[in-house]
Amino acid sequence: MRVEGWGNRGLLCCVALLVSLALPSAASAACTLGATLAKYDDEAAMLAGGGGTFVQDSQWVAQAFVIAGSNELGGVSLFMKNQAPTGDTVTVSVRSDVAGVPGTILGQTTASTTNTTTYDWLVFDFEPLGLQLASGTTYWIVANNSITANGQGYAWQETSSAGAYTEGISRVSANQGASWGGALNADFGFRVLACAPQTGVPINPPTTNPPATDPPATPSNVFTLGTTQRNRKKGTVTLNITLPNPGELTASGNGVTVASAGQATIARAVSAGPARVLIKAKGRKRAKLNRTGKVKVDVAITYTPTNGTANTQTVKVKLKLKKMLSSAAG
Repeated sequence: MRVEGWGNRGLLCCVALLVSLALPSAASAACTLGATLAKYDDEAAMLAGGGGTFVQDSQWVAQAFVIAGSNELGGVSLFMKNQAPTGDTVTVSVRSDVAGVPGTILGQTTASTTNTTTYDWLVFDFEPLGLQLASGTTYWIVANNSITANGQGYAWQETSSAGAYTEGISRVSANQGASWGGALNADFGFRVLACAPQTGVPINPPTTNPPATDPPATPSNVFTLGTTQRNRKKGTVTLNITLPNPGELTASGNGVTVASAGQATIARAVSAGPARVLIKAKGRKRAKLNRTGKVKVDVAITYTPTNGTANTQTVKVKLKLKKMLSSAAG
């Protein structure tokens, strides 16, 4: 099934994911890209199927894979082209598998080679992360891009039918990885490459001067909107959120009252991991809820990691109120 150029869609996610970037392994020696651990790279078969699938802000693309032997990940190579060059870059993450869909981010990077307007192998370097992959375990390659206009950005080429790569399936997300569609009738061109140690390069080479201190990395502000729970008796909704780092969480909306729920914290410090916010209607929205038993509200969730920049996601929430039946006079 061809899934090029999905329009922007806002879906509330069904799965909450804990997000963490892999840290460099202290025991990992310097290495280069080595042997292929998993692949589907039949270029002729892919090109015979026509155009690829766009990787955009509203269309994240994922391909599952399995390796036969445990190894350190050196890099990932994807068969892509820049359909309408705009200076954008593709971000690729390797994730765990959670019930057949992409789960926790194990490592993430951007392209390390220049791509052209024709299909070629675009390399993503994971060597600095020291990420260890286990034999026989399913992992996911997830590609995303900030491009929002249809027909622009990178396209990832795939087969015209599923089963070309027997160890994994592919999926697409229309809401930035919050939830994933059904398995596609296709497999995308990829190569998973091992980390090959460089001969003669010591793990800790001797130095006469103290090593330079790198500036601190900017903390991730990408958070996940999770499941919702409705309280029809009170006409409220609890929204689950997953945060990658400590920071500050705020929520607001027209005709909306937002409060803490459980571990949720509004407009003050929050820890990394799960949080919840309680959403209530007020004013005219509450009056409509009382009158009709349902109302939709837009809620803006803003998360600012400590020493980082703010990120806001807006979600449409439907509140429902169960009307109580009045008893007849005896």
